[in-house]
Amino acid sequence: FSDGVHQAYEVIEHDEIATHTRADSIFCGEGVSQAADQIRDAFGTSTMIANMPLPTRRASVLALLGYRMLVKGEIADALTLEPLYLRSSQVSAANRTWRGRS
Repeated sequence: FSDGVHQAYEVIEHDEIATHTRADSIFCGEGVSQAADQIRDAFGTSTMIANMPLPTRRASVLALLGYRMLVKGEIADALTLEPLYLRSSQVSAANRTWRGRS
């Protein structure tokens, strides 16, 4: 989201980070540790790179990201906030597998 408007999403290589993202992006997830040097080289130390214990697929990690945004005064509308999944969730994959057995 940028000002409430959906943006295009794409999967990129680490060396494309500087040309495909903005400095005010929040970088998080399990792959961010591999790209942290490229992110810092491209945008400097002020860019927000979530330093989270792996695996990051935990509610506590999401809560910590939200808390950090709240402290900075960045408030999102909970009714319109949506996650961006780079792949389908485990539940979706399990449902597809279950349906395929019928």
